[in-house]
Amino acid sequence: MNLYHLKDLEEGELNLLKRVPALVTILIGSADENLNEKEIHIGQLSTAYRKNHGDEFVQDYFNWVSPDYDSIFNQEWSKYQNIASQQRIEDITEELTKVNNILHHINKQYALALLESWRGLARAVAQASGGLLGRITVTHDERNLMGLSMITLQ
Repeated sequence: MNLYHLKDLEEGELNLLKRVPALVTILIGSADENLNEKEIHIGQLSTAYRKNHGDEFVQDYFNWVSPDYDSIFNQEWSKYQNIASQQRIEDITEELTKVNNILHHINKQYALALLESWRGLARAVAQASGGLLGRITVTHDERNLMGLSMITLQ
């Protein structure tokens, strides 16, 4: 692993950071109580896309996460799929809140770039399906979550 900005983190912290794209996909995609194949695919595709596109500053992170995304997603989804929607949102929100402590220990620009990339991923998943006549694809529940307000940089 050649992640300069994350090199001083502990294994548990790295593990959580690696799970964030899958957790975001599940959080946003299942906010309307229906995580579908298109949303799952967009979560995976958006993570892979960011390896070579988007903010160059965090491409190393997405190169690290992308190869393991599918297995991480499957592991996380098996943990959360049978939990009621509101409880799932609360549990994942609580898990993502733990990222705050990690981001405060890394380069602020890098942390901000990660957060913006995760928000872009959330938007992509939210816009992946649904809608009325091809419009208004983002539900109210998804809109409230896709800013990832539980992750803060102070």
